[in-house]
Amino acid sequence: MDVARLVLDYFEVLVWPLVVAALVATVLFLFRRQIGDLIDRMRTLTMGPGSARFDAAPQAAPERRETVEEPPDKATQLIEREAQDLEREYQTRLADLYDRFAATDFYWFCERVYRTIYGSQIRLLQDLQARGAAGASFEELLPFFLQHLAAVRQVNPVYDGRFDAYMGYLTASRLVTQDPSALGRYRIAPHGVGFLAYLPWAGIPPQKPW
Repeated sequence: MDVARLVLDYFEVLVWPLVVAALVATVLFLFRRQIGDLIDRMRTLTMGPGSARFDAAPQAAPERRETVEEPPDKATQLIEREAQDLEREYQTRLADLYDRFAATDFYWFCERVYRTIYGSQIRLLQDLQARGAAGASFEELLPFFLQHLAAVRQVNPVYDGRFDAYMGYLTASRLVTQDPSALGRYRIAPHGVGFLAYLPWAGIPPQKPW
C-alpha cells in the first residue's frame, strides 16, 4: 500500500506539468504563424528585473535603376535643325553686312582722297606701286614734287610748297608708308593700292592738275 500510495503521489505531481506542456505545445503549433508575426513586431521584452530590446532589421537599399535617355522626338529634332539653320544664316548675313559696310567706308575714303590729292601725287603712287616692296628713296620721288611745284607756280608764282608736307599728306592719308629702318625711303601702303584700283573701277580718271 505504501508503494502504491507513493506512485500515486508522484503521478499527481507530474500530471499537471505534462498537461500544461501539452497544451502549450498545441497552442504554439496551431498559432505558430500569428506568434511569428507578433515576435517580428516586438521591440522590447521585459522579464522580471531584466529587459531586452530588439532593433528592427535594416531596410534593404532601394534598387538603383539606370536612367535611360529617350531619343528626342522628330519635333525636337526639327526645331533644333531650324535653329541651327537660322544661326548659320544670321552669321552669313552678318558677315555680308560687315563686308558691305567695310567696302562702303573704303569707297567713301577713296572719294575724299580724290577730292584733295594732287595729280602728281597719283602718279607718285603709281610709280611706288610699280616698284613693289623695294619702294623709292627721297631722290627718286623728288621729281614728282618738282613737277607739282612747277605746275602750281604757273598759277600762283608765290607758292612755296615743301616736300615734307607733300609727302606728309600721303602718309597721313595712309596711302604711303615710310620705312622706319631707312629714313627717306617710302613704300605704297595697302590703302594706296586700293585707291589706285578704285579709280578705274569707279570710272574716275586718274589725271588731275598739279
